[in-house]
Amino acid sequence: MISAQKIARQSLYLLLAVLICAVALFMLPLVVKKEPLKVACFGANPFGGSKFPAGTAADIFARSHPDIPTEYINISDIDEYEEWLSAAILKGEMPDVFMLSSSAYGRLWNKGAFLDLSSDVNRLYAQGLFAHTLERSGYGGYVFAVPIAANFSMMAADNEILRTGSFGDIPPSWTWSDFQLMCRSVKYANQEDSYLFPTYGYTWEDAVYSNAGRIFDDTGANNYLNTREVINAVNYLYRLSADQDIDSATFTDVQNGLVAFSKFMATDYLNSELSEQNFTELTMPAGPQGGNISRLEYVYVCISAHSGKKKEAKDFIETLLCAQFQAELINSGYAMPVVRLDTELIRTDKAKVLYALSESIIPNAFILHRFKNDDYYYHIIDKKISEIFSNGTVISSAMSKLHVEIAELIPNR
Repeated sequence: MISAQKIARQSLYLLLAVLICAVALFMLPLVVKKEPLKVACFGANPFGGSKFPAGTAADIFARSHPDIPTEYINISDIDEYEEWLSAAILKGEMPDVFMLSSSAYGRLWNKGAFLDLSSDVNRLYAQGLFAHTLERSGYGGYVFAVPIAANFSMMAADNEILRTGSFGDIPPSWTWSDFQLMCRSVKYANQEDSYLFPTYGYTWEDAVYSNAGRIFDDTGANNYLNTREVINAVNYLYRLSADQDIDSATFTDVQNGLVAFSKFMATDYLNSELSEQNFTELTMPAGPQGGNISRLEYVYVCISAHSGKKKEAKDFIETLLCAQFQAELINSGYAMPVVRLDTELIRTDKAKVLYALSESIIPNAFILHRFKNDDYYYHIIDKKISEIFSNGTVISSAMSKLHVEIAELIPNR
């Protein structure tokens, strides 16, 4: 027979075992490692400036959200990054939150992989985003991505040439007529021992946007080369080229103070060695159908539609829109900010001048939506327009013909 003492001892052992199991089950949630928020970004700059300040974003987020473990996937090369992201989408292994170039956004927005953020618009605008940013950068009325960095076209006028030409102050609302008149004055003031160029970098495409035109729709399915806005813009550049070979001036000429008006993308101007003290920074001259409208391109951030950490991902987006990080974008030379900032956060006078310009440019700019192989189609159009100028063809009929050629070239989307 089993003694009472032995039974009691076995019962105690059993009770202890039950207690140990209960404690282990209670502690299990505390020792299981919390899944991190996965964040993907590319280091290279699609605008040609400095690398993306991913470390700054990580530091700010870690300080403001110490309870959220985060795993960062940083791939330097943009093409390599986009190949990796496309493969991750196909495999269903997307990161929770990730950066996109405008090209990638244009290719991937309709794949069902991005979380629709349309219901978060008010919350995002509360971060200080410039007006109309979200609605105009989306597709089909939806907001699948949030702009976090910007680059826009602008004009830099040489102050010495403006002074010697007695042009006076150029108004913010200057027009094509003002621009052409001043370019002609520069040309006619040239002498045998000195030569000044009226313009550098200004193209028919710039004229299209400032004339309230567009070249393609958001998806690239349709082109508008036969519209009045585009034809007028091409005509305008043809007249401008009669005063100067548009492609003759070089950046070296700009550096040497030989160019009156130079078109730059803001990031290029910011990172150049040109001194803001030698130039007046301007919006683009307005066409008769448009206004002082610049071309604008963004870098975006998205959230995976399948993410289990949507709240944390939205918190990370707010970090990218915070004043400290947005100031770092312009201070580092990466890009222009997309939110309104206290200028005390901006370090250099040149950056402050560009930021002040951005406040008037970004809310009214034409946001460029990219699509597959768009660079190839733009190259063809550029070449054809150059031929039109050289051949002296009637521009309206030539552009109507080009409209048909490009429509036949681009596959249905």
